[in-house]
Amino acid sequence: NADYDIRHVFAVDFIYTPKFKTGNKFANDVVGGWQVGSKIMYHTGLPFSVIDTNTGLGNFSDSLLATPTGKAVVVSGGCGVAAVNTPCLNTNAFVDANAATFNAYTGISPQTRNQFRGPGYFGLDLNLYRVFPITERMKFNLGMTAFNLMNHPNFANPDHGYGDAQYGMITSTVGSPSTPYGNGLGFDASVRVIQLTGKLTF
Repeated sequence: NADYDIRHVFAVDFIYTPKFKTGNKFANDVVGGWQVGSKIMYHTGLPFSVIDTNTGLGNFSDSLLATPTGKAVVVSGGCGVAAVNTPCLNTNAFVDANAATFNAYTGISPQTRNQFRGPGYFGLDLNLYRVFPITERMKFNLGMTAFNLMNHPNFANPDHGYGDAQYGMITSTVGSPSTPYGNGLGFDASVRVIQLTGKLTF
């Protein structure tokens, strides 16, 4: 699997303009002219391999692919939110080159590249606008956009270096792809951000 192999993606964008009608013109002006929009995104996790950081012999990122022992690699619960506090990878699932009983590797690891999956991603953005007509074609939109409305953290893949002190633990979050600043700021742009906006449309 490629490093960017995401198997399932669900993305929705919508804009809704509710129509309220009352018997009062002033009430119509107050409750009318609103516009609600949203972006909803979910995708399954990115792949990763478990590498043996006890060696530096290097055929994969300067480390060997860890050699499985035949035991289950991912513990119950998987590599999701729970891995922030509890390792999600079994320390007994691979040959430990630092063990006193270790003699030598018997061959190339049968582990398949990028066969394990990290946590998925979920994002919800919302915008709310009041539309003020100026002329027949010109309108002024005033409102706000909330990026990551639920203030929901999205986690990166766990530490997959067998032999690392934090092996199997998730130690970081990923940035949101939809923010006023792009996603280059990582965590700084992944928390909830609310932006006030005014724009003319023709």
